[in-house]
Amino acid sequence: MTARAAAIAVLLFAATNVNLPAAVDLPPAVMNRVANVAAKSHAWMLQNQTERHYKADVVWIFDVLIRKFGLHEPRAVALFRRDVRDGRFWKSSFSPLLHVLVPEVHYRPDNAQISQGPIDRIVNRAIWCDKLEPDADMHMQMFNLAAKGGYELTHMYLALLILREQACPFYKAHAAELADFEKRWVRTMEQLIENERNISDLHVEAAAFMAYGRQKKVTSSKFLLRFLSEAENHLDNPYVSKMSGHTAVLILWYALEVANPDARQVRLAPRIRS
Repeated sequence: MTARAAAIAVLLFAATNVNLPAAVDLPPAVMNRVANVAAKSHAWMLQNQTERHYKADVVWIFDVLIRKFGLHEPRAVALFRRDVRDGRFWKSSFSPLLHVLVPEVHYRPDNAQISQGPIDRIVNRAIWCDKLEPDADMHMQMFNLAAKGGYELTHMYLALLILREQACPFYKAHAAELADFEKRWVRTMEQLIENERNISDLHVEAAAFMAYGRQKKVTSSKFLLRFLSEAENHLDNPYVSKMSGHTAVLILWYALEVANPDARQVRLAPRIRS
């Protein structure tokens, strides 16, 4: 399938599966723009299949989109999985992601390989929380990191979503505290995307994570309209600024979540349990 044909397929999928709650009350013209942004960002991903744009975190997100929205697997994702099977990333610090993306490889949990920067360390330990017991105070580490705002905030929310789906003993022991944290973090992220005039990769990440984590609760139409204008500007005019695979896949994710609120939910970290 060519990039153009794939883009049209995404556009048709989004446009024919829109069933937003009445409270959102978005006009058809807006939903057509959402579908168009989904199609164009998908086409961008298909036309820029390089390792620079398909790093592990981008491949992970695309894997979610493949499973949730029925997208075809890009060649770059297939090559990444092949490299995992061939052992290229065996010593990689993001080995927990590899177990998610290629579960049949059976990467073994290894604390040494996930002890990296504080953000990634907590996300990775959330993925492995049923295999390796997290630090007893990891929930407070999450709270303190999220208080810094920025990507610390969005990634601690992501880690919380993973902990919940894993339902590991650590999550069950701290479920009440984490539920309180979630309410606080969602309010903060909503304020973040509402109050900033310029939309960045961070704002789209916050919107995409919240759209995934709170099905059928679309962010405000005010933010959505600003998002569409910014996304259209970048996707229609490559000279405005250079875009990364990370930003493009987040644009695609958020647009598909808005266009398809009734899509079947999928796990962030599925794997074969040994």
